[in-house]
Amino acid sequence: MADDNRSENSRFCVFFILVIEISIAFFAINISTLNTSSPTIRMFINDSYVHRYDTAMGDEDITFVLTLSQSMLMWGSLVGSFMVNSFLKIRSRKKSILLIHMINMISAILMGPTAKFARSYETLIVGRFLAGIARGLGFAVPSVVTAESSCRQKLGFFQSPYGISVSLSLALGATLGLKQVLGTQELWFWLVTTPALSSIVYCCVYAWLPETPVLLLRQGRYEEAKAVLKRFRTAESDLEHELRILQREIDLDPDMKPIPIAVIVRNPQLRLQFLSAAVIMSAQGCAGIQGILLYSGYLLRQAGVAEDVASIVTIGLYLQAVLAYTVYVPIEKKFGTKLVFLIGASISTASIVIFIVSNIFQPFAPWLRYFSLVALCTIIFGNRLGPQVTMHGLLAELTTAASRPTIATYTGNIFWINAAVIAIVMPYSVAAWNAYAYLPFAILSLGIVTFVAAGVPDTYNRTTAQIQQSITKKSSRMFPSSHQDSKNPSNTGYYSNPTFLVDQST
Repeated sequence: MADDNRSENSRFCVFFILVIEISIAFFAINISTLNTSSPTIRMFINDSYVHRYDTAMGDEDITFVLTLSQSMLMWGSLVGSFMVNSFLKIRSRKKSILLIHMINMISAILMGPTAKFARSYETLIVGRFLAGIARGLGFAVPSVVTAESSCRQKLGFFQSPYGISVSLSLALGATLGLKQVLGTQELWFWLVTTPALSSIVYCCVYAWLPETPVLLLRQGRYEEAKAVLKRFRTAESDLEHELRILQREIDLDPDMKPIPIAVIVRNPQLRLQFLSAAVIMSAQGCAGIQGILLYSGYLLRQAGVAEDVASIVTIGLYLQAVLAYTVYVPIEKKFGTKLVFLIGASISTASIVIFIVSNIFQPFAPWLRYFSLVALCTIIFGNRLGPQVTMHGLLAELTTAASRPTIATYTGNIFWINAAVIAIVMPYSVAAWNAYAYLPFAILSLGIVTFVAAGVPDTYNRTTAQIQQSITKKSSRMFPSSHQDSKNPSNTGYYSNPTFLVDQST
């Protein structure tokens, strides 16, 4: 948020960030609810069809409708990601979050009671699509709010509760979807309504939540911004110093307009910001994580796990996030978010290779199924340790107030395009090519680890000015001709000066 090692988040700031991030992250429960409850949902789809046409639906058609219902969450998320920029233009951050929660509650009503009592699987599909829109918006907007609220030295850490909350929500959704809990013909509609609970909680505390200091400064409301920042920082924090740095960052964009994508692509420094963020945000998709989360039961059966225990193992896969987070915290505090990302992504990449090899040779050595199971676990563990927990923090640390909204929007688009395509393709590609379907994921993941290690600057204990100066140096080596063009007087401007953040008083 600011080039500030003299500030510390207050308890109220921590509460504010956790309310925003956890209430939105709870939407992820939609990903796993249909995973463990798929037999019940298949029955609902068939019963709806029988009620309408007095004849049973074929198994292939039921599978198609179920796959469409699952993938609609990702396609809706893609649409939501294209709406992020519009939501960030709303002159109230907490109202932007409120609108996201309203969409989520409408989707829960459509997926649950409306679908059940109208006997309409089409309503379930539409509800999943709206839930995806809320999730796509919620994927980017809270990270911007956190970046505008947290002190710089804790920014990476306070972007992480979203990631761990997503994983815990996945585990909760998979648990609630068991037939022993809510995954029954009588109770499944309550299952798909549960995401609305976090939205209700947000609405209850809405009146006590302030706007972010950065947004208030952008609107010229200096005294209000100072009052909020005073509530967001401990008594020992240097508010005047932080306000000066924030104002310098905001002065980069005096008209309150995000930097256009065309300018980002032309300018070498901003281009490297965008490229780094895009690669980091693609790490989950390039490891096939979205497909694993949606179809873990099917993939486990392919790996030789008995069907009656696949659901339990799925819950265990999701709960690995707790272990990953306990490993993440001390590493992030000592070495920063970039190293944590590289460790997690490397574990995930190596595990994909092991999963491919063990599945290929499993017909000749049945005991290799255990290697497949362990590899599937460590793919998710590595992802939870690295890319999922760190991606929002790294994006916030590598960008500035002016470039962040645009880069968050477009990299969110990339993330959800990956997720949507994988959600549709993965079941069919695995059925057709078995283990070889994972080979592209291994190659892409290795490329991402290599790029981040060499091309992304370290952000640990560094100010925004220092990070941007590193980006300038790296971009001059990666894009030498573009860098020369940016020195042309006709191409310069406040976009191309990364040193504007240097505080001359320090």
